[in-house]
Amino acid sequence: MARLPNGQIIKAGRGAEDLGQWLNANLDQIGRAMPAGTRPERLARIFATELTRMPGLIACTRSSLIGGFLQATQCGLEIGSHLGQAWLVPFRVKGTPTATLIIGYKGLVALAYRSGQVANVQAWDVRELDQYEPPSYGTHPEIVHRPVRGREQSEVVAAYAIVRLRDSDTPNLEWMWRDEIDKVRSRSRAAARGDSPWNTDYAMMARKTALRRACKYIPQTTESRALHAAIVIDEEADANQPQSFDFDASAFSPFPYENVVEVVEDDGVLSPEEEERMRRALDASGD
Repeated sequence: MARLPNGQIIKAGRGAEDLGQWLNANLDQIGRAMPAGTRPERLARIFATELTRMPGLIACTRSSLIGGFLQATQCGLEIGSHLGQAWLVPFRVKGTPTATLIIGYKGLVALAYRSGQVANVQAWDVRELDQYEPPSYGTHPEIVHRPVRGREQSEVVAAYAIVRLRDSDTPNLEWMWRDEIDKVRSRSRAAARGDSPWNTDYAMMARKTALRRACKYIPQTTESRALHAAIVIDEEADANQPQSFDFDASAFSPFPYENVVEVVEDDGVLSPEEEERMRRALDASGD
């Protein structure tokens, strides 16, 4: 059993087993959906690790949980905190536990470079103590920013991103003032969580928000499809909207039954035996 963020206890039981069975039955299809050079068994293990690390995901609808996993897989992003590329986070949507795919700053950077159109990507937060001038746009866009020692002790006043395309001498700039960033934050349901990066690492989230906007300037091609799909999905997560997953669900076997978790009155935590049971159930045919 495991405690949910709201204090409820869930029984892992079949909640892990049905996911393990689905993963094992669909490993070949998952492999075909992934970028070349990535092993489906490895991503399945990472998925299993996330479920044991964040047991509240077990209670989420299978369409949202597996859908988020497949979308991240198709984009070539690893779920979890190790690389910081993407996360699956449980929320309640109209009373229903729902897994939401959130794209990380590093995930956006990786997808931008994989598009093959980007020569350089950078994003910065601007602090109150920094020396800076707001951007000048037009035929020669420019940002002047000189970070100073001790800047971390002052407030973030803005953030910006610069995306340089391989076939262009003119950089794409996106500058956002603090109030613009906070408007995005205010729409994000993730910001209400105490462990949200909006609360633990505001500066990085400010950078990510500016970078996400700047990446929209990257032309839409077959190679950049994963990037633009990730941008849409992440904006939907911030806006509390249903996520538009961009993969062919017909290529996979039907998702397992939705309501598999029993909420029980108990003060227990995930025991070693139950955690091992979950890991065995989700172990997709080895390393």
